[in-house]
Amino acid sequence: MKKLILPFMWIAAAVSVVFLTSFLKGETQHFFGIADNREQVISFSYPVRIEKIDVIEGESVNSGELILHVSKRDISTQKAIIKQQIKEVKSRYNEEIAADNAELKSLKAQKQAAIAELDAKIRKLQSQNSLNLKLLNEITDNTTQHQIEQASPLLSEINALIRQKNHTAKSLQTQIDAITLRLNRTKDRPVDARVSELTERKVELEKQETDLIVKTDISGRVGSINYKEKEQIAPFQPILTIHSNMPKSIKGYIHEDVQNKVKIGQTVWITSKSSSDEEIYYNGQVESLGNRVVEYPQRLRKNPLVLAWGREVVIELSGSNNFLSGEKVIVLLSKPEKLSTKISQWLPRGFRQDTPDTDTEEKISSSISDNKNLTSTKAPASYTK
Repeated sequence: MKKLILPFMWIAAAVSVVFLTSFLKGETQHFFGIADNREQVISFSYPVRIEKIDVIEGESVNSGELILHVSKRDISTQKAIIKQQIKEVKSRYNEEIAADNAELKSLKAQKQAAIAELDAKIRKLQSQNSLNLKLLNEITDNTTQHQIEQASPLLSEINALIRQKNHTAKSLQTQIDAITLRLNRTKDRPVDARVSELTERKVELEKQETDLIVKTDISGRVGSINYKEKEQIAPFQPILTIHSNMPKSIKGYIHEDVQNKVKIGQTVWITSKSSSDEEIYYNGQVESLGNRVVEYPQRLRKNPLVLAWGREVVIELSGSNNFLSGEKVIVLLSKPEKLSTKISQWLPRGFRQDTPDTDTEEKISSSISDNKNLTSTKAPASYTK
């Protein structure tokens, strides 16, 4: 009996040291959480009418399965009105483009005709002036001819026509440039902005029309169905819910007085708090860490009447699991070891299963040897095998 006291004292001392160290440092290698499954809530941001519900409460559904048909009042009428408005705006747009092109063509022709007309007048006057100078040259000397050329009324008229030609060409070219610029800057036209606005409204209506046929995003079971067929539903009211077959995440809480070196992306191990088999663990990965202290859920408090506060940790589960939705779980930060391995590590060397004591081995060997000698001594001489 005295030999068993020492091993138990070793075990008690080791356990005490571990708990005292954790308490003094304010650190722990585990915390508690609640298993949470994905949920799809069907609702709309506008009033709808339920036409047909293709599922019942508790029914299993697969991802992409059709579950609900709804309708929106006057959506077809609104689409037709917007379509007609787009058509009218585009028609006016094309008419404006055609008018600008016609005006541009007219201005170019007008410029060409005006310049051609003025050029013809200038050439005619220049010819008449040259003929007059030739006749004067025959009856006057060079000095008198030069004075007559400077004082010729035809020359003044020619210069006036040249100035008129330049002014007309410049004025018409300014108008041509303005129209050309307006045609080239089609993206900034108000009519284009109007067409874009109507097109966006049409796309939104088409999206709403597509959304009126509802399919599941996840595989799971139908939860609550809050309305019946042919009922009118107000905006943002949940019509029905879909729950995933198994929890996909864990929402854990680390007490504000405890220090845990938890990092995003870290691998953790999760087990059920109520499970009788402590050897079942599921892998998970830390997805997010809360940046503020929040109140503990009532189920995770030691005393439901005493408030507790801590930091939220969201863990994404890897693969399948047997957790129930809302089940309380334990999250371990280090890979768990078997209970037998832990006990073996706490025991003195002579009491471990994997490393038997040397003295014990020698006693067992000596006993086996003595038994062999005793057997050979007592065997009869005539005994042969």
